[in-house]
This record gives sequence, structure tokens and C-alpha cells, in this order.
Amino acid sequence: MQTKNKLRHVEPEALKKEVVSPQLVPGSSIGTGLMAGRPLQFSLKPKVSHPSAKLSNQSAQGRPIPEWKRQVMVRKLQLKMQEEEEQRRKEEEEEARLASMPAWRRDILRKKLEEEREQKRKEEERQKQEEIQREKEQSEKLRTLGYDETKLAPWQRQVILKKGDIAKY
Repeated sequence: MQTKNKLRHVEPEALKKEVVSPQLVPGSSIGTGLMAGRPLQFSLKPKVSHPSAKLSNQSAQGRPIPEWKRQVMVRKLQLKMQEEEEQRRKEEEEEARLASMPAWRRDILRKKLEEEREQKRKEEERQKQEEIQREKEQSEKLRTLGYDETKLAPWQRQVILKKGDIAKY
């Protein structure tokens, strides 16, 4: 890269990479062009300045959305966008790390990662099944004690299940 009058010339291939909101790191300066020890890379992709720009002021029925509800929706959207960005960044870092390895090693690591993901998915599925089974057992217990589960508030259900075999009479 060429340096001229403290302006950096950015190569075309560097323009393809995207940086998530570059911030200055303490101890670095704008002139160095470093962010956490890495050269800054700028994106030509347009970014939405604020998530609220994506949200409508009206509901699907045409009614205005209250400001407090709109703020809650914006916060949820911000969290979702951050999670997606973090996931995308992790995937890019993983691909960059794998790209520097020989093909045979990359294949082994990919297979290992896929097996770990599959194992994690199976564990989550097993936990979900256990939770469903626990709910069924609790519902059955409430019915045997004579309670109508549909008429109980969640806190009442918890109290009855904690007390145990106190039948309704």
C-alpha cells in the first residue's frame, strides 16, 4: 500500500471486506490506521444508521404504535442485529482460519466441528424432550389431585406441585 499525504490507498480487494463499526482503540490514532492491531478496512456497503428506521410507525391494522412499544421493538431488533452480526463475524473468522490450513486438515476440522454441532443439537433435543415429559407428568399429577389445569395461574400450579399430595376437596 502506498502512503501519500497521510492518506491511505486502499486496494480493491480490501474494499470487499467489511468492518463492524470501527472504533479507535486507546493508544492508537487516526493516522496509524490501526484498530486493535489490525489495519482498518472500510466497506462500501450502506449501513442503516438506526434500527428504528426499519420499523413502521403504524401496526398492520393501521393504528399508531405507542412510543414505549416502539422502543421495545427497537431494542429487540438491535439485539437481533447484534447477534446476527456476531454470528456472521464468527463464521468469517472461522473461514479465514480454515483457509490458511492445508485441505486435508481443513476437512478433518470441518468434520469435527460438524460432529460437535450435531452432538449439541441432539443434547438440546434431549433436554427439550425431558422438559415436555416433565410438563406431562405435572399435568397428570394436577389432574389426579382434582385440579383443572386450565383454571390455574402459573403461581398456583407451582404452589400445588411443591406442596405435593394435597387433593382439592
